[in-house]
Amino acid sequence: MMRTVLTCLLLMFIALPAFSADLTGRWTGTAEFTGEDGQPQNRGVIFILKQDGAVVTGQVGYDENMIAPISDGKFDGKKFTVRVVGDLEYKIEMNLTSENRLEGIAKFTPPNAPELSAKIVLNRIQQK
Repeated sequence: MMRTVLTCLLLMFIALPAFSADLTGRWTGTAEFTGEDGQPQNRGVIFILKQDGAVVTGQVGYDENMIAPISDGKFDGKKFTVRVVGDLEYKIEMNLTSENRLEGIAKFTPPNAPELSAKIVLNRIQQK
């Protein structure tokens, strides 16, 4: 009996961190990419997220005026994947590296051009 209780407690302890993270809130940071001139460039980005279980909704953009809704957002406790459809379709895959930091890659394909990518680093500035 005691062994069963200890096993259950251990399983709860192991599983808890995976489900305790919540992406809900406002995140800001930078997107680093190679510009048309071949030079590295940085651009500010903002993510406004709402998480309900594994489903993430919200908006993503360069600022409050250039923002697009999230479609197909998912979070498994560590990995955040999302598709954003605006002027271009972006596929973003990020990892939660700490409670308040997301890092990853955004990929998109402009019309008649090869796929481009940007490294994104976000810090949470407002929770829930």
